Amino acid sequence: MTASGAAPPRTEPDRFFPGIDGLRAGAAGLVLVFHVAERAGLNRADTTSWVADYTSQFGRLGVSIFFAISGFLLYRPFVASHLEGRPPPALGPYFRRRFLRIFPAYWLALVFYALLASPAIRDSITDHLLLRASLLQGWSDSFALTGVSVAWTLTIELTFYVVLPGYAWLVRRLAAGLGRDQALLAEYLGLAAFYLVGLLGRWMLADKLLPIGGLAPWTDLFAMGMVIAVFRARQRAGHGTPAVFRYLGRYPALGVVLALELVWMVAMLDVSRGFQPKSLGDEFGRHFLYGLVGFALLTPLVFGNQRRGVYRRALCWRPVRWTGEVSYGIYLWHVLVLYLLTEGLRPEQVDFWPALGATFAISLVIASASFVLLERPAQRLDLHRLLPASAPRRGTAPATEPSPSSGGPPP
Repeated sequence: MTASGAAPPRTEPDRFFPGIDGLRAGAAGLVLVFHVAERAGLNRADTTSWVADYTSQFGRLGVSIFFAISGFLLYRPFVASHLEGRPPPALGPYFRRRFLRIFPAYWLALVFYALLASPAIRDSITDHLLLRASLLQGWSDSFALTGVSVAWTLTIELTFYVVLPGYAWLVRRLAAGLGRDQALLAEYLGLAAFYLVGLLGRWMLADKLLPIGGLAPWTDLFAMGMVIAVFRARQRAGHGTPAVFRYLGRYPALGVVLALELVWMVAMLDVSRGFQPKSLGDEFGRHFLYGLVGFALLTPLVFGNQRRGVYRRALCWRPVRWTGEVSYGIYLWHVLVLYLLTEGLRPEQVDFWPALGATFAISLVIASASFVLLERPAQRLDLHRLLPASAPRRGTAPATEPSPSSGGPPP
């Protein structure tokens, strides 16, 4: 890298970001802690403990980090091909990978929820099986948080998968309309529009004009990862790297400190906990700060020397990386495990730390088995014989694998 932060153009695949699996593990852990704290009664609206000011944030915070990761990993092949003047990724392989990434593991978990969860959850699944199996429940506020309760975020992910290639096509068309050498300007304008859609969607969600599982209220969180993808591709194309990316890449601890400060700021906002009614200002403030948390934690894992820094080394530690690789299973299974461990207990009877340790350990074992026996074989499955794809259109490149591994809630 030159002194200005520019990097010479490279043609080899830019695919390996070892710390991202560890970040997935952290995000899954945040969601798990949130649900255990909720089950133990720590997140109640009438609780005065300062601990609840943080544990009550962890669910949405973990989801925000996952969305930033998705935005970066999935948009990266599209923006790289755009800025480097290559054809866009082929959509057939892209959609096949997305399908195999999300549905087999989810269907397995859905079966066990239908067999082992509470009677209300079992009835909710069996009475609306097609809705659950197709992951469309997030489009209905009546069903979004029932069944596999965490699956409302998967509805958002699925919609993002579908929308992203169309968004990338529109950005290319915009660049062509703006004139020669305007690809970067088109990317910036597209990101600004995608982020503004998130702000508008957040307002509409607060007024109950959109369901919680719709994509629009969350596009700003995906955009935080997409902007990292744009500037990574910009760097690879030989342009200078803005100071914020250089400094976060050079000093990854800054990203961690900034993220902690932002979480503290949300705690100081005294936002109503859980799904209690919130003012529009509180909702916007919290959402904006969570987006910055995802940006601050993800940027050092993309820019800078990935072998340096305690933050990166901690995330690359093999047990942490493995937890990240199987974190999609942890995300899917931990609510059911927690229910079975604490069935029949009142919140005050649930001891937080033992419940947290047992839920994590059992969920990790189940998720590891699911990953080894189902998810990884499914991702390697060649569907060409079952779902033959037409030959790539002229001007369409083979899709590159968007992530160095397959862990975490999708991607």
